[in-house]
Amino acid sequence: MAVKILCDSSADLSIEDINTMNLLYVPIPVMFGDETYIEGTNITRDEYYEMLESNPLFPTTSQPSPASFIDYFEEARENGDEIVAILIPEALSGTIQNANLAKSMTEYDNIHIIDCYNITAALRILIEKAVKL
Repeated sequence: MAVKILCDSSADLSIEDINTMNLLYVPIPVMFGDETYIEGTNITRDEYYEMLESNPLFPTTSQPSPASFIDYFEEARENGDEIVAILIPEALSGTIQNANLAKSMTEYDNIHIIDCYNITAALRILIEKAVKL
């Protein structure tokens, strides 16, 4: 049995950081106008910041769907692993709500969803501490 740490893109971690820390990762969709971008799929973090500077449209976000969490949660159940999901605050996003919905769909108690009440650098610090523990 292993304990896996899951985070979302509000922690502002690079793909290299995610891989180095062996994190499970759920990106938060970002929209510039009618275009939707998913970090690691059709946009990099550097490209996002370039668009933020050059695009006249201010980006909006959407929460990841429950399906974004299901594969991780089902794999944890099959392997007998635990997941500690440290996510963007519920007051800012529906991410936690959808993670809880995915947890109920997998019917597995060893998934722990944490509202960290922080984003970006503070969230990163919490994730780094969790990885060390």
